[in-house]
Parts: sequence; structure tokens; C-alpha cells
Amino acid sequence: TTLSSSSAASDVYKRQTQSTGRLKHCSSSTGPRKEKKIMALINQYFCLVVAIILVFLLYSRQATSVKEIENNLNTRLNTLQKAQEEITQNEQQKKDDLEELVRKKSNDLHSQIKTVETSTKFINYPRPKLGLQPNNHWKRPGDNFPYQNFTTRTIPDPRVDLCKLQAFDYDLPSACVVLPFLNEWIPILKTSVMSILERTPSHLLDKIVLVDDANNASYMSDVRQTFETFPKLSIVSNAKREGLIRARVAGANTCDSPVIVFLDCHIEVNVGWLEPLLQLIKEDPTTIGIPEIDIIAEDPPYEYTAAPDSNRGGFLWILEYTWIGLPQDEQLDRREGYDPRKTPTMAGGLFAISRTWWEFIGKYDMGMDIYGAENLEISFRCWQCGGSMYILPCSRVGHIFRGWHTYDFPSNPDKNKVRLAEVWMDDYKEYFYQVNPNARNVDPEDMTDRKELRKRLNCRSFQWYRDNVFPEMQLPPSEPK
Repeated sequence: TTLSSSSAASDVYKRQTQSTGRLKHCSSSTGPRKEKKIMALINQYFCLVVAIILVFLLYSRQATSVKEIENNLNTRLNTLQKAQEEITQNEQQKKDDLEELVRKKSNDLHSQIKTVETSTKFINYPRPKLGLQPNNHWKRPGDNFPYQNFTTRTIPDPRVDLCKLQAFDYDLPSACVVLPFLNEWIPILKTSVMSILERTPSHLLDKIVLVDDANNASYMSDVRQTFETFPKLSIVSNAKREGLIRARVAGANTCDSPVIVFLDCHIEVNVGWLEPLLQLIKEDPTTIGIPEIDIIAEDPPYEYTAAPDSNRGGFLWILEYTWIGLPQDEQLDRREGYDPRKTPTMAGGLFAISRTWWEFIGKYDMGMDIYGAENLEISFRCWQCGGSMYILPCSRVGHIFRGWHTYDFPSNPDKNKVRLAEVWMDDYKEYFYQVNPNARNVDPEDMTDRKELRKRLNCRSFQWYRDNVFPEMQLPPSEPK
């Protein structure tokens, strides 16, 4: 019994011992797990803190870099602004110096030219006299004409320095030049053409169109022989005498260039003559550009004289063109010899016009005959239908002002004037009839197409023309009936 009880107690002790050992084993294995979890959390928090610190440091550094860049940019910007101000000041100073130099030289130039009155009186230009020369006058022997060789002569360049320094767009429109001729002396016609070829940039000149207004066969044989080797030149021949007006239209109809330039056949273009005209038309295609018309004497040695820079076109109430002076306020507001001059009318022999504008406003009045009043008609039409006209002192073309003509005039010269007055002058036409009462009996023929043209283009009244274009226009002394 004692042994059995001892054995039982021993078994109980062993079981307790084993149970206690298992408990100890369990408690010892649970402790390291908790420590690992804690360490993992600590590591995560540490990494997070380190990441936050790194992000903060990077952001601080980036902000510092951005601020430094901004400061550098501001510094450079301030430097550039100062440099630009210095350049602007230097350019303005140079411009002022240049304008002062141009003003002095211009004054020296124009002090040698007859002073033009600033009123609507005649300027003393040579005025042609009526009279027809023999058809063979162009073969006059013994004349000391300076252009016998196949080169142009040297002529004075009357432009002011500012014109010579003028810059033009690189993409100026090109031009087609139209010259009608009738019984013109061939050496003069040749000089007109050669001066255009030699003093015009090749890329700006598409072609020259000579319009033969039914010259006789012998004369034309000499003309064709003279010009057979000339580049960029074509000859258009009328089957019958059409006159200057319709001959110009015939020549212009063969032009495809953006700009058409009409010239007389007894001219001599000067250096740099075309570019100012093209620049003006490029900037405003509804503007007609007119060169400064210098004077070439009609007799040997055909002296070239500069025209004054203070004239513009006007008209008399008999509807004839006349030169008039600039108003005093316009003279004070412009740079002499450089700035374009607004002109109410043009002489008509020399001008440049956009081909699109030329066609849009109706070319010439084809109901007019030969020559006369077409220059006033296109002047009124251009202004009243939304365009403008300017004389450009930087464009110089010499013109021979003769005391005779190589052609005859229409039998009834008042017909053209009556058409002009009836279509474009509204009630002001009565002033024309007042000073020329015989014109009331003239038959102007059908004017329906021209009146419809004015209506279609929605052109302004002649009162608007007087108020806005030619307010200095003087009316006849008595009121019209």
C-alpha cells in the first residue's frame, strides 16, 4: 500500500512537473514574438520619421533652388530692361540726329527751288500748248540728245537722306508698267524704257507693256527694231486710234501683276522710284501712289530739275487740273521731302494702283474720248468710293513738259468733262456749267453704266469730297442758278 501510494504520488508529481514545463515553454515562446512586433513597429515609425525628414529637406532645398532661380531671373530681367532702355535712348538719339541732318539738307535743297505759294493759285509748271507736230518729228536731225548710247545718262538724285535710308518689306508686290505711245520720238521712248529697266529691281518688275495706238507702219518698224532685244518688254497694238484713255486700259488688260504702274512715254525714272509706291500699296491696296514729278526740259541738253515738295493736285471749275500748294497746317505736321502728301486730284500721267482696286472701281470711263478729264474722274471716283491718293516725295520720275503734243485732241473736249460732272459731282456740276455754259449743249452719250457703278459701290457724295478731301476748294464768285 505504501509503495502504491508512493508511486501514485510520484506520478502526480511528474504530471505536475511536465505541465509546469509546458507552461514555461509557452510563456518563453510568446515573449519574443511581442518583442519582434514592437521592434517592427519601431522600425516602421523610424523609417516614417526618416522619410518625413528627407522629404522636408528635399522640399526645403527645392524651395531654395526655385527662389534662387527666381532671383536670378529677376536680376537678368532687370539687366535686360536697363539694356533695352539704353538701346531705346540711343536709337532715339540717332533718329533725332538723323532727322535733324535730313531737315538741314532738305532745307538746303529746297532753298534753291522756287518757293511755292500755299494757296490754290497756279504753280509755275510748264503747261503744254495745243498743236500737232509732223508725224516724222521723232527723226529730227542735229539734236544733241544725250541718250544715243544703249545706256541711261546720270541724273541728279533729289531725294532727301531719309528717303535713301528708307527700309521696305522683303515681299513687296511686283508691278507691270504700261506706256501708251503715239508718234513719240524713238530716242525718248527708248530712254523711258531703259531707265525703267536699269533703275528698277528685277524681281519687282514683271514686264513693260508698250501700247501702240495705231502708229504708222514705217514708224512701228523702227520701234520694233529698236526694242527687239529688250528684256521684259511686250508691244500691244490697237487696230485703230483709241486715244490715251482706252490705250491704257488695253495695256492694263494684259497685266497679271498685283500692281499696275501707268507712265507717259517721255519720262525718266530716278533711282529707287518704284519701291515707295509698292510699299504704300501693300500697306493699303485702296491707295493710289503718285511719284514726285520732276521736270525735264523739252530742249537739249534736257536738264533735269527737282520739283518742289510742297505741291499737290487741285482743279479749276472748268474741270482742268492745276497744281496747288499744301495748307499751312499740313506743312508744319510733316517731314519735308519724306512724308507722303494727300492730294485731292492727280495729274494723271504717272501713278501706281493695285490691279484689284483698279478693276473694282471701274478702270477708266470707256465712254470718254482720247484724252482729258480722265485724271479728275478717277481722282473723284477713288476718293468718293473709299480710296485715297498720295504723292510720294521718295519716288521721283522726271517728265518732259512740252509746249506741243505728238497727237491731236478730240473734236469736242467738253464731252469728257460733262460725263465727269454728271456722274460724280452731284449739284456741284452747276458750278461747272456756270463757268462753261456751252457745255450744257454737249451730248455726253450714254452714262448708265457709270451711274450704276457709283450706285453699286455705294460711293459718297461730292459734298463729302469737298468737306473731307478738299475743304480749301474755292467756289466761283456767284451762286449757280
